[in-house]
Parts: sequence; structure tokens; C-alpha cells
Amino acid sequence: MVMLCPTQKITWVFGDVARLYGDVLVLMQQWHGSLNFNDTLIALACRERDILQIASFDKDFDQIKWLQNNRHHDGSPKLAELTKSEMSGSLTKYTHKLA
Repeated sequence: MVMLCPTQKITWVFGDVARLYGDVLVLMQQWHGSLNFNDTLIALACRERDILQIASFDKDFDQIKWLQNNRHHDGSPKLAELTKSEMSGSLTKYTHKLA
């Protein structure tokens, strides 16, 4: 896959993408392409930042062992059910990791 899109020909707009590019490709292959590049990148970024839960309509995230996809039985995200402190704690943890 790297031969099809050599890293020298990519304009990186976010540093994590360049750094995680190889890991993303490896995981995409391990999951036999069932997770696309962006979803795999999101999953890896969450793992690095100790983010354990997301709320997404995308059921592909369900196959990722280290990431819980909080959805209702109808597939809609459970964002409204998060308490203010849970959202604040997640945001604080995320922004702290970026600093």
C-alpha cells in the first residue's frame, strides 16, 4: 500500500497522521480492510490519548477492543446521556495529552 502512495508524496496537515501512518496501514491490513484509514487513525489516536469511549453511528468501531462505541440499540450515539463531569473529564484528559 505504501508503494501506491509513498509518504514523500503526501502533504501532512496534522503531525499525528504522519507519525501514525505506518501503524494505520498495518491495522487496516490486520482488520482486512473492514476499517477505513480515517476510522483506524481515530482509533489509534484515542488509544494514545487514553480515550476509552466514543459516540459514533459507525458500527465499524465496535470491532476495536480498546475503544467502546457508546450507541443505543437503534445505533444512535449516547452523547446526551453523558454527564457534564464525564464530558469535562474526557475533554480535560484529551487536551492535557495534546499540551
